[in-house]
Amino acid sequence: MSKILMKVDGACYPNPGNMAIGIVIYKDGELLKKISEAIGYGTNNIAEYKALIRGLKEVKEINPERIDIYCDSQLLVKQLNKKYKVKNKGIIPLFNRVEEIIRTIPGKVYFIWNRRDNNVMADGLAKRALTKEEISKREKSAKDLKVEQKDDYFLVSSSKPGKYYEVDINIPQCECIDFLRRARKLKLECKHIMAVRTFLQEKEGKR
Repeated sequence: MSKILMKVDGACYPNPGNMAIGIVIYKDGELLKKISEAIGYGTNNIAEYKALIRGLKEVKEINPERIDIYCDSQLLVKQLNKKYKVKNKGIIPLFNRVEEIIRTIPGKVYFIWNRRDNNVMADGLAKRALTKEEISKREKSAKDLKVEQKDDYFLVSSSKPGKYYEVDINIPQCECIDFLRRARKLKLECKHIMAVRTFLQEKEGKR
């Protein structure tokens, strides 16, 4: 029988917001699988549980004699080690699902808290999937925006009629809330900056 070491992480931005999971699975010391996926809308704690559930589904057919699961969520680890009660109604069914899967695994399952800086690969996989989802969402929204070029800046339409945001493409920088509070934190461009880049590409193509 095999031994499994699994590192899981969930990411969410904002919270609640788009969720993603990152999972790294080792079998007998050898890397078996890496998973990086966007999984819809929810909270950070839900993302952590869904990462765990997905990982358990991946390894249960191996019938390992032992599974060591590392996670940087102290809440998840303490709940599954029965040190904390599960009170959140959104978490209860996920907790029950984890317990249900564990009962089908013949070996012992251990939950171990891991500092984020020791969970770099799983954390990176979750953030990579989250970044892709955030970029895709903004690219879709950018297609419907109107761009007006001024001397050294651009005005880009908002979803609200008559409202425009000023964009400086040289920095790049936008005055919208998404850029100031969210996109910049994730090192992404907001939909208004994306719209300006598309505008300039189309303008260049017409020359």
